Amino acid sequence: MSGSAMGRLKYQQLIPCNHVQPHWSARYVGRRYEEGVFDCGELARAVQLEVFGRKIRLPSTRDHVHVEGALAKFRTMAAQIDACKDDVAVRTHVPHEGDGVLLKTRGYRQHIGVYCVIAGEAWVLHATDGAGQVVLQRARDLAVRGLQIEGYYRWI
Repeated sequence: MSGSAMGRLKYQQLIPCNHVQPHWSARYVGRRYEEGVFDCGELARAVQLEVFGRKIRLPSTRDHVHVEGALAKFRTMAAQIDACKDDVAVRTHVPHEGDGVLLKTRGYRQHIGVYCVIAGEAWVLHATDGAGQVVLQRARDLAVRGLQIEGYYRWI
């Protein structure tokens, strides 16, 4: 090693490293929402595979895509979630990083997010058509957006 390379190495070792690595969720924030292509379910599937190395079973089709009217869509989503949730996840009262967060809107279970812990606080990563993209929100702030946490689920 040359003298200048040795000097750089010593200098680099003395520089304090005060920056924080971004949370894994940062790579998904801003990704475009596409109904039936990249929605909340596909985000959950991608995160589980890419971050946690798990393949999860979710329906490949979304029954609500061709349904007209918001309430009809909510009812259709809730029915599909009810029909398959016990086959893909088990409810947990103590969520861990990467667990599913089942969300309700207007009383209907119709949305899924991914549980994150950032700086000791609970956050939910989810793809939302309202924002047109993947967003990361504090769990305590979801109600402001009309979302209520129905429960946390560990993927099986």
